[in-house]
Amino acid sequence: ILTFHDAIGFSPTLGGGGADGSIITFSAIETSFQANAGIDEIVKAQMPFIAKHNISAGDFVQFAGAVGASNCPGAPRIPFFLGRPNAKAPSPDHLVPEPFNSVNQILARMSDAGFSTVEVVRLLASHSVAAAD
Repeated sequence: ILTFHDAIGFSPTLGGGGADGSIITFSAIETSFQANAGIDEIVKAQMPFIAKHNISAGDFVQFAGAVGASNCPGAPRIPFFLGRPNAKAPSPDHLVPEPFNSVNQILARMSDAGFSTVEVVRLLASHSVAAAD
């Protein structure tokens, strides 16, 4: 969840940087966004690891996501590329699609971030699968 909430901050239209660790670097701002409610505890748990190692917050968040996904049975290994600079600014608010957004709003936001309609449907379907027992 942290990986997506950090990365979806990418917006050529609004100037968000994306997978840059801004959700950690600017946690006081970004965890106050409605769409990031509850993420503050996850962010706090990651901060000691980042402080202990010579790694940018963006690299840490994306590395943790790649490792976490690859530990799931049957999941693919996600390539990881090191070298993200530290975020210079927080992500703008309202870039994480919300359940109350219309389909058109969600598709427009995700298109701005580079997702096709088919990819958005797959991503939304994964929420249902992940929540299943």
